[in-house]
Amino acid sequence: MWCGPRNISTALMRAWGNRSDTFVVDEPLYAHYLRETRLPHAMADEIIEHYEADWEKVAAWLTGPVPGENSIFYQKQMCHHMLPGIGRDWLGQVTNCFLIREPREMLTSLMKKLPNPTLADTALPQQLGLFNHVRELTGTVPPVMAADLQHRGSLYFCRPTLVTYTASREDLVNSATAVFSMIEKGGVKIEINQRYSLSDVVQAHTDLEAGKTSGSTIITP
Repeated sequence: MWCGPRNISTALMRAWGNRSDTFVVDEPLYAHYLRETRLPHAMADEIIEHYEADWEKVAAWLTGPVPGENSIFYQKQMCHHMLPGIGRDWLGQVTNCFLIREPREMLTSLMKKLPNPTLADTALPQQLGLFNHVRELTGTVPPVMAADLQHRGSLYFCRPTLVTYTASREDLVNSATAVFSMIEKGGVKIEINQRYSLSDVVQAHTDLEAGKTSGSTIITP
């Protein structure tokens, strides 16, 4: 789970930690991040000494067997911990998800810890970079946990509909030709459960409203 600061990621991690089939790890690249940046974080030296600071060894552990007898390995990651010197190929061996909090709430919380945060401090640029890398690496769009943003009108997700694929006359003809070709070859089977003549169209509507029809219905002249 790729997160930024103040994204309520710890609460989500603890929820996963309550599952009996899940092993959780909290910011496994933090020691490496502290060692390389030398930022004056609380207990930085102790963290570097106690936890693995070699990113390659961390990546090998994260992509290895799930610890214990668990079936799920939940890894809470901070996007800004993925420094430029860390390889990205291992990301193709895990399932990547991205957690986003409503920006106004995130910034309000962040400014209590960091009065004058920069864009980089939000980890949003790093998160976007990782998102694009994972998308290109896997060939799929990774899931984004952004329900809070949608509820507040800050972000909208959309997906293609039939209209998207038939936006032009040429697209419509090509799509129709492909469908009818599949029908002729038996690749697509259409089951017609009801047939009505045009003179019985009123009865057809009556049966439909009464729930007496199922599947496809055709009306013939």
